Amino acid sequence: MTSMIKFTFSRRLVDIMRLEMIYVANMCQLFRGEFIFPTEGLDVNLAKTLRDLESDNVIKITRNADDPNKVEFVELSDAERECGRENFDFYCFLIWPFIEASWLGAMSLLMLTPLVDQMGEIWLDSKKVQDRAQLVCLNIHMLYQRTELLKIS
Repeated sequence: MTSMIKFTFSRRLVDIMRLEMIYVANMCQLFRGEFIFPTEGLDVNLAKTLRDLESDNVIKITRNADDPNKVEFVELSDAERECGRENFDFYCFLIWPFIEASWLGAMSLLMLTPLVDQMGEIWLDSKKVQDRAQLVCLNIHMLYQRTELLKIS
């Protein structure tokens, strides 16, 4: 059962990838000050990145038989699975701190949303806000991990 779940999650339909392009575009916009992107645009950069990852044997791309330019599936390559996802994990670990910091910032901003019946100006102690933001984010993160563990079992 577990191997079937892993296989199912490793394949992504292109329709889902198109939806995720919105998220990728937002992430690129968010990180434009952190990284240097080539200026050809998101579609070209993503296509080049996928080509490079495929040529490095990190991912396997299944293309449409009728139209080789149309991607059907993207998944980890068999070689990458056999080596314990070393390269894939390395790339993930490079970007993950930036994504996590952005997520923590967004969650902290949600915490500052005023109540519906709250009117006027509000002053907050910055130390208390930081402490509570860390606590809120930790609780949300732990809840997410618990939910993911329930999905696996």
